[in-house]
Amino acid sequence: MSSRILSLVLAASSVIACAGPVLARNSREQAVERCVGETLTPPDRVRGCDALIRSSRRGDPDLSAYYFYRAHGYWTLREFEKAEADVNRAAAGQRSWALFMLRGDIRVARGNRAGAIDDFTAAAEFVREASATDEQKKTNLVYALFSRAEAMHGAGRLSSASFDLDEVIDLKPDFRPAWELRARVRAALGDHVGAEQDRRDTPAD
Repeated sequence: MSSRILSLVLAASSVIACAGPVLARNSREQAVERCVGETLTPPDRVRGCDALIRSSRRGDPDLSAYYFYRAHGYWTLREFEKAEADVNRAAAGQRSWALFMLRGDIRVARGNRAGAIDDFTAAAEFVREASATDEQKKTNLVYALFSRAEAMHGAGRLSSASFDLDEVIDLKPDFRPAWELRARVRAALGDHVGAEQDRRDTPAD
């Protein structure tokens, strides 16, 4: 996951956190900040979220958020098995673009490309309808489709990857990684003319 996509996932995860009462307004404000704060190191995030999870009651409307953020911490620490277990627990209570994107990347890291493709598909469909009128949802759609294309490329599903990259470039023509990946996909498909054209058309940084 690129740093930009990662920052979008973490920012979008506020959708999960806001599913229950506003976290920062209750008596556990400092404890919550030690779990969801944007500047936390991954080990501090895991410890903070772990403390909240241990002290929460079953049925706590914010529990999904705590699991999500702990999953994010584990993912950053490359503890992928723990990250996937936590993100699955989060999904039991709340689903979002951010959750599907994070689980997709965890599954890629664990070699489960089929599962990752399913998650990136769910992420894309979660925002597709709203993307027509909402620029942030359009950006989220771009990153979901690009992530799915990467996973399909890795799985050898080159035609499907090319199809997704066509849509990404239509939606965001200045997105350089999509041009670069499509050039590689076209070359692998034997379309060397198209690959060279993509290399020439790739936007400058």
